[in-house]
Amino acid sequence: MININLSNMVGDSSLSQSKSVSSDSLSTFKDFISEFKLEDVYKEVFGLEHDETQNLMKDLAKKFKTSRNTFANAPAEDADMLRTFSFICMLSYDVYIKKTLIERLIDQMNDKKAASEKDSPS
Repeated sequence: MININLSNMVGDSSLSQSKSVSSDSLSTFKDFISEFKLEDVYKEVFGLEHDETQNLMKDLAKKFKTSRNTFANAPAEDADMLRTFSFICMLSYDVYIKKTLIERLIDQMNDKKAASEKDSPS
Protein backbone atom coordinates (compact mmCIF):
# COMPACT_ATOMS: atom_id res chain seq x y z
CA MET A 1 0.00 0.00 0.00
CA ILE A 2 1.16 3.53 -0.77
CA ASN A 3 1.32 6.02 2.10
CA ILE A 4 0.80 9.62 0.96
CA ASN A 5 1.86 12.44 3.27
CA LEU A 6 0.28 15.67 2.07
CA SER A 7 2.09 17.77 4.65
CA ASN A 8 5.25 17.39 2.55
CA MET A 9 3.42 18.42 -0.60
CA VAL A 10 1.36 21.40 0.57
CA GLY A 11 3.24 24.63 0.16
CA ASP A 12 6.19 23.13 -1.72
CA SER A 13 5.22 24.49 -5.11
CA SER A 14 6.47 27.90 -6.09
CA LEU A 15 4.83 30.28 -8.51
CA SER A 16 8.26 31.43 -9.60
CA GLN A 17 8.94 27.93 -10.95
CA SER A 18 6.01 28.06 -13.35
CA LYS A 19 6.80 29.46 -16.79
CA SER A 20 3.09 30.29 -17.19
CA VAL A 21 3.07 32.69 -14.26
CA SER A 22 5.04 35.75 -15.20
CA SER A 23 5.62 38.86 -13.14
CA ASP A 24 2.97 40.53 -15.36
CA SER A 25 0.47 37.86 -14.33
CA LEU A 26 1.24 38.39 -10.67
CA SER A 27 0.93 42.16 -10.99
CA THR A 28 -2.39 41.64 -12.78
CA PHE A 29 -3.60 39.57 -9.84
CA LYS A 30 -2.32 42.22 -7.44
CA ASP A 31 -4.30 44.87 -9.36
CA PHE A 32 -7.50 42.85 -8.96
CA ILE A 33 -7.09 42.61 -5.19
CA SER A 34 -5.75 46.11 -4.56
CA GLU A 35 -8.67 46.96 -2.28
CA PHE A 36 -7.78 44.11 0.09
CA LYS A 37 -4.83 43.77 2.40
CA LEU A 38 -2.56 40.91 1.43
CA GLU A 39 -2.96 39.45 4.91
CA ASP A 40 -6.76 39.34 4.51
CA VAL A 41 -6.45 37.62 1.12
CA TYR A 42 -4.01 35.10 2.56
CA LYS A 43 -6.30 34.30 5.52
CA GLU A 44 -9.33 33.89 3.26
CA VAL A 45 -7.65 31.64 0.71
CA PHE A 46 -5.57 29.53 3.04
CA GLY A 47 -8.43 29.25 5.50
CA LEU A 48 -9.90 26.81 2.97
CA GLU A 49 -6.84 24.57 3.18
CA HIS A 50 -8.13 22.14 5.81
CA ASP A 51 -11.38 21.38 3.98
CA GLU A 52 -9.57 21.11 0.66
CA THR A 53 -7.00 18.75 2.16
CA GLN A 54 -9.80 16.53 3.44
CA ASN A 55 -11.42 16.52 -0.02
CA LEU A 56 -8.07 15.78 -1.64
CA MET A 57 -7.40 12.87 0.70
CA LYS A 58 -10.82 11.37 -0.14
CA ASP A 59 -10.15 11.81 -3.86
CA LEU A 60 -6.69 10.24 -3.59
CA ALA A 61 -8.09 7.28 -1.65
CA LYS A 62 -10.79 6.77 -4.30
CA LYS A 63 -8.23 6.93 -7.13
CA PHE A 64 -5.93 4.54 -5.29
CA LYS A 65 -8.76 2.07 -4.71
CA THR A 66 -9.81 2.33 -8.35
CA SER A 67 -6.23 1.75 -9.52
CA ARG A 68 -5.94 -1.36 -7.30
CA ASN A 69 -8.91 -2.85 -9.18
CA THR A 70 -7.32 -2.43 -12.62
CA PHE A 71 -5.47 -5.13 -14.56
CA ALA A 72 -7.30 -7.98 -12.84
CA ASN A 73 -6.20 -10.38 -15.58
CA ALA A 74 -2.55 -9.31 -15.63
CA PRO A 75 0.15 -11.80 -14.65
CA ALA A 76 0.93 -11.56 -10.93
CA GLU A 77 4.51 -10.43 -11.58
CA ASP A 78 3.25 -7.43 -13.64
CA ALA A 79 0.02 -6.56 -11.83
CA ASP A 80 1.50 -4.36 -9.08
CA MET A 81 3.57 -2.31 -11.51
CA LEU A 82 0.59 -1.90 -13.85
CA ARG A 83 -1.67 -0.84 -10.98
CA THR A 84 0.89 1.69 -9.81
CA PHE A 85 1.12 2.97 -13.38
CA SER A 86 -2.67 3.23 -13.44
CA PHE A 87 -2.61 5.29 -10.23
CA ILE A 88 0.08 7.58 -11.65
CA CYS A 89 -1.95 8.11 -14.82
CA MET A 90 -5.06 8.97 -12.83
CA LEU A 91 -3.10 11.51 -10.77
CA SER A 92 -1.41 12.93 -13.85
CA TYR A 93 -4.71 13.56 -15.56
CA ASP A 94 -5.88 15.73 -12.66
CA VAL A 95 -2.62 17.66 -12.74
CA TYR A 96 -2.91 18.22 -16.50
CA ILE A 97 -6.51 19.48 -16.24
CA LYS A 98 -5.70 21.79 -13.32
CA LYS A 99 -2.58 23.15 -15.06
CA THR A 100 -4.59 23.87 -18.20
CA LEU A 101 -7.30 25.61 -16.20
CA ILE A 102 -4.77 27.72 -14.29
CA GLU A 103 -3.10 28.80 -17.54
CA ARG A 104 -6.47 29.82 -19.03
CA LEU A 105 -7.45 31.77 -15.93
CA ILE A 106 -4.14 33.64 -15.95
CA ASP A 107 -4.53 34.37 -19.67
CA GLN A 108 -8.02 35.75 -19.02
CA MET A 109 -6.70 37.95 -16.22
CA ASN A 110 -3.98 39.28 -18.50
CA ASP A 111 -6.50 39.88 -21.30
CA LYS A 112 -8.76 41.85 -18.95
CA LYS A 113 -5.83 43.92 -17.74
CA ALA A 114 -4.67 44.64 -21.30
CA ALA A 115 -8.21 45.62 -22.33
CA SER A 116 -8.65 47.95 -19.37
CA GLU A 117 -5.26 49.56 -20.03
CA LYS A 118 -6.19 50.01 -23.69
CA ASP A 119 -9.54 51.61 -22.77
CA SER A 120 -8.18 53.93 -20.09
CA PRO A 121 -6.50 57.17 -21.21
CA SER A 122 -2.82 57.42 -20.35
